[in-house]
Amino acid sequence: MHLKEFKGQIWIIPALIVWVMIGASCGRSEVGFEGADTQSVTSTTSVKATDVVGLTPTQNSLEVDLLTPQAPAHRASGLVLGSPSETFYVDIAGQVVSLVDQPQAQLRSTHDQVLFARVEPSSGMNDIWLLDQVSGDERNLTQTPDRDEVSPQWWPAHPEFVFFVSGEEIGMGNAQRPTIVGLDGTGYRVIDEKQGGSFSLSPDGTLIAYGGFDEIGIIYHWDGDREVFDPRKFGLNVDKVFQPSFSPDGRYLAWEVAGDLNVDGGYANGLAVFDLKERTAQLMHVYTVQGGGMFPHYIAWSPDGTWIAFVTFGEGPAVGREPNLWVLHPDGSQETFVDIGLAPTWSPEGHRLAYVHTTMEGEMGLRIADVESWEFTPIDDLPFPDTVHFIMGWIQP
Repeated sequence: MHLKEFKGQIWIIPALIVWVMIGASCGRSEVGFEGADTQSVTSTTSVKATDVVGLTPTQNSLEVDLLTPQAPAHRASGLVLGSPSETFYVDIAGQVVSLVDQPQAQLRSTHDQVLFARVEPSSGMNDIWLLDQVSGDERNLTQTPDRDEVSPQWWPAHPEFVFFVSGEEIGMGNAQRPTIVGLDGTGYRVIDEKQGGSFSLSPDGTLIAYGGFDEIGIIYHWDGDREVFDPRKFGLNVDKVFQPSFSPDGRYLAWEVAGDLNVDGGYANGLAVFDLKERTAQLMHVYTVQGGGMFPHYIAWSPDGTWIAFVTFGEGPAVGREPNLWVLHPDGSQETFVDIGLAPTWSPEGHRLAYVHTTMEGEMGLRIADVESWEFTPIDDLPFPDTVHFIMGWIQP
């Protein structure tokens, strides 16, 4: 998730720890468990009985297994975090590892490659780069001096491609057109030359949802079809949609929505979950924004699809520009205020929710809340090289 301004709005685009893997150097394991912050794990080490004091001659001819206790994983292990100038990763031992000296990097779930945007001095435009974690080699995938490219994302359903947004101007002028390129730097393609905006990639690789705010919502089909996303076809009359987010199974699509949601002639914001199969919609958390201005919004589904975390501005209990972090079930039940915070990111097994706590007084830091109780813990025992501003993802360490 990274921070960028776009048409007077602020975007942080994000929404993966807690199966601890012991064994192979690639991160795979024969032993896994949930709740790694409170439990310890064991690894099996095979030794000769002659190496163990006190064994009888008969035992000396046998091999025995010794269970060697290992330290539990750090509560923040697997998080990919960012400052304004760097992206870093928290490994299983709680060590903070620098990935790249750029703030918007994405570490692949296999831990071997990093995507990031870097400004080319000759043009002032960002290109998308790929860093190989094993060799240390960096490669410019786009090499487009006339186009600004940001927000690179991995799309697991299409591992051969990199997804990002691009435009012909820099910064606020970047039109955020959905774009792809191959991992080998070939096949550069702007998917939609006319419209862009915040986006969500479907888990099965068939759909891209994007657009919103002052533009309409769009659903792009991987086979080339493009359709306008019309909430009225789902029985919901709203004026605007923004910040789309597919559910983990791809059946549901959540959007922030705005319009006369209270049917009283006024204007309100809310969260809506659209059932793409049944063509129905569920409207929830309707509120009237106090004060002007637009702010970053976030929608993050838990890995099992049973919870949605989202952020609102301009309503209580936070004040002013402070962000409210909420959670609820997709049917709108068990709505709970978690904390003042933004950039919600779920752990891989879905038992924890990480976010950036930030206040008007300038307080900023990483916190992690436990699902169901929603009690949070400040993560202040790690030697971060700079203040955590962004959460880029949470992967299995």
